[in-house]
Amino acid sequence: MRDANMFVTTIGGALHVSGSASVRVIHSSLSGNSNGFAPGWYARQNASVVIRDSVVAKNTAAQRGGGCFMEGSATAHISNTRITQNRAARGYGGGVYISESTNMTIVNSTLQGNFASFSGGAAFVRHSSVLNITASTVSGNLANLYGAAVYCQENSTVVIEQQALLERNTALNSGAAVTASGSAQVLARDTVWRANTASSGGAVYMYEFSKLLLHNNTFQDNTGESLAL
Repeated sequence: MRDANMFVTTIGGALHVSGSASVRVIHSSLSGNSNGFAPGWYARQNASVVIRDSVVAKNTAAQRGGGCFMEGSATAHISNTRITQNRAARGYGGGVYISESTNMTIVNSTLQGNFASFSGGAAFVRHSSVLNITASTVSGNLANLYGAAVYCQENSTVVIEQQALLERNTALNSGAAVTASGSAQVLARDTVWRANTASSGGAVYMYEFSKLLLHNNTFQDNTGESLAL
């Protein structure tokens, strides 16, 4: 019998999807799970995940991907869903962690109150993966290092658009809303960046050949010791 508060070094606490399998989660809750990686759900090897009108909350990963961990060209479409209060206790991607050419789209959803002890409080994106955040709110997330809302690196792409709101995210180092490095690119259209706080780059922190394209954005009340952008 296992103590409910102990971590098990396995992957996919609630769901494990692989080998081109397809899963649809509708009007459901993936909550209160704990694991080494991805206590909410794990997807790999061209797997496809659809989550709609659901809640992914209060999951705790010992290392990566509190809400989910996806890799190996997996795809996910998330809509009208709350991803809240998930934790990467000793790692990256409190809400979601995507890697290895994974593609995730988040629409009309909320990522709120997620935590990463390193970087990517709400989302961590790497290895040529793509994250689209559309008409969604990313707020109140925390990272001890970089990118409390989103951290992207290694040729990944993040697209934020259609009145998305990034608000009151806090990074104890840099880039409270978004940090990009390693030739990653960030495209933001019709987005509001409000009251985010970091030691430098209150809203956005770009380095290591990363690229930023902004169109019709609003930056308001962001705080950083250097420029808020």
